[in-house]
This record gives sequence, structure tokens and C-alpha cells, in this order.
Amino acid sequence: MQAKKSAHHMPDSRSDCSTPISVFDAIPKDAEDADARADRFVDEDPFHKILPALLSSEHVKKYIKQIGMLYPYDIENADNFKAASCEIEMGGTYIRWNEDKSIVEKNIVPLVPYVFPANSITYVQIKPIIRLPNYIAMRFNLRIKHVHRGLLLGTGPLVDPGYRGNLVIPIHNLTASDYVIYGGDKLIWAEFTKTSYIKEDSNINSKFVPTQKRIFNQPPKYWLDKAAGKNVPIQNSIPAALAVAIKSAEESKAAAKGSLDAAEEARKWAQRWVLGSALGALLASVGMVIALHQLFHQVDGNIMQAVSAVNASTSISNAARESIDNTDKSVKSATSSLDRIEHDLDSTRKVAEEQATRIRLLEQELCKAGIGPKCKKD
Repeated sequence: MQAKKSAHHMPDSRSDCSTPISVFDAIPKDAEDADARADRFVDEDPFHKILPALLSSEHVKKYIKQIGMLYPYDIENADNFKAASCEIEMGGTYIRWNEDKSIVEKNIVPLVPYVFPANSITYVQIKPIIRLPNYIAMRFNLRIKHVHRGLLLGTGPLVDPGYRGNLVIPIHNLTASDYVIYGGDKLIWAEFTKTSYIKEDSNINSKFVPTQKRIFNQPPKYWLDKAAGKNVPIQNSIPAALAVAIKSAEESKAAAKGSLDAAEEARKWAQRWVLGSALGALLASVGMVIALHQLFHQVDGNIMQAVSAVNASTSISNAARESIDNTDKSVKSATSSLDRIEHDLDSTRKVAEEQATRIRLLEQELCKAGIGPKCKKD
């Protein structure tokens, strides 16, 4: 029986995790009540058996309800929650700077449209005030709908444990079009992580460093002046760069137009010059053509005369060549006759020489006989 009794009284770890030290049946009734609860549980965890980890939505609801972690906030609206995050609407203050560096600062009113200009940075806040205990940290990011439409927020900014106040969220519109969000629209998703903090834990050698109270509940300008300097405009660099590019483009356009005008004037001058030159050249060409025509006509006549003379010369040449051929034949015939005559003369000469030799020999014989007429007498 005793064992059964002990088993009956054994605590359920899940129900024990949900058992708070102080029980509140409802969310804080006003901001003052939320502040009182936050002070009460700043170090003392009402759900101390919930282990340090990323809190699920059911535990986020419990902390919002018990310690005023977000106030005002509707924990009864199921659409405000996912498995481990809750959605928070835009509220508080809207701040941005115009291109002329004048500031635009407005209180965000439900259902009123607020413009996030193209290529700009705008600062906005959320509706609830954050009251974190020393054992819970918060991270947030833009709704994915806004991200897909071209808005950008720094990835996963951390809000330290113990912080109290609103956020100043920089929203970059990276698109070429203005973007509108209405007051009261859902802006960010937030997640909460329970840390390993335990007050006066003797096992922790280093001393816990709490978030400084002097930064609690500061207005938006406090953070912007701290970041950039007092009253210094914070603007996206794209419009300025775009303005420089546009100015440069306009100057280039003007220079190009001037060059184009000069080129057009040069073209017209060249056209006039070419037209005049072409006309003069045409007239000169016409005169040259006429002169060439006359010259060609004259040359043609001369050529015809030359052809006739050549034809006549050819006839004469042919006749002369024929006569020369006949003469050559005659010369060859005469030469042959002369050769024969010369041969006959040589033969006759030889015979005459032989006869003369014989006559001399006969005379010599007669002289020896003393009877020759030509012999000399002693």
C-alpha cells in the first residue's frame, strides 16, 4: 500500500514544469501591472523546471501571461503563434530622412499607411513593450512576406536578457518601388530562448553581467543619435549614388548632344563642300569627256588611216618580198652560171698554162738548134 501511495504522489515532470511560483489568472491589466510583474520575476523564474532552450509557443504564452514579457499582446489569438515563435505588429514611432536630409517622424496609428520609399532605410517600432527577465533572450526577423517583396532586416538581431523597452528596427527597401505597411500590420516574428542563468549559483565562477538599466525605455532618437551622432541623418547610399549617376549621365548627355551638334554642322559643311566639289568635278568631267570624245574620234580616224597604210604597206611588202624571192632565184641561177663559167675558165687557164709551158720548152729546143726566131745570136 505504501508503495502505491508513493507512486500516487510521484510528481509529473510536465505538469511540474507548468506550475508557477505565483499564479496569475490573466495577462497584466495595464503597463504598470506588467512592470510590477517584470520586477517580481526579473531573477526568479516562475517556471524554473522548464529547461534552458528555445521556448515553444505554449511556454512563450505562459511567460507573456505571468511576467508581462510582451505587453500589450493578445495571447488568445492563435494566428499570432507558430511552434516556437510569435508574430508582433508594427506600432510606436516611424522615422526616416528625406533626400534633402529633413527628418520625417510620426506616431504609428492603426490602419494608417506608412511608406517605405524605394532604395531607402526607415526606422519603425513594434506595438508591445518588451520586458525580458535575466534568464530569457529574444531574437527577431521580418515576416517572410516582406522579405520576399524586397525588404531587408539584419539577420536575427539579439535582444539581451533583462532588456526593457521598445525596439528601433531598421527596414531597408531594396526595390525600385515604394512599399506600404499599415499601422497594426504584422511586422516581425520573435523567438525566445531560456538561458542557463541561475541567480547566485555558486558553481558559476564568473560574475553575471546584467543589461544596463540606463538603456531601458529610451526613445528612438536616443539610439539613432548614439549610432550616428546627434541629429545626423541616416540615409541609404543608393539614392545619393543614383543622383550622382543621373547627374553624370545628364552631363554626358549634354556633352554628347554638343558633340552631335558639332558633328551635324561638320556633316552639313562637308555635304556642301562635297556637293560643290562634286558639281565642279562633274562639269570638269563633262568637258573632259567631250575632249576625250573628240580625241578618240580623231585617234579613230588616224587609226583607220594607219590601218589603210598598213594594209597598203603589207601589199607592197608582199610584192617586194615576191620580187626579192624571184631576184634571189635569179641571183642563185646567175651565181650557179658564174660558178660554171669560173670553173671553165680555170680549166681553160690550166690548158693555156700547159700550152705556154710547152711553147717555152719548144722555143728553148729550137734555140738550142739555132733555128728559132727568138733565139739570140752570139
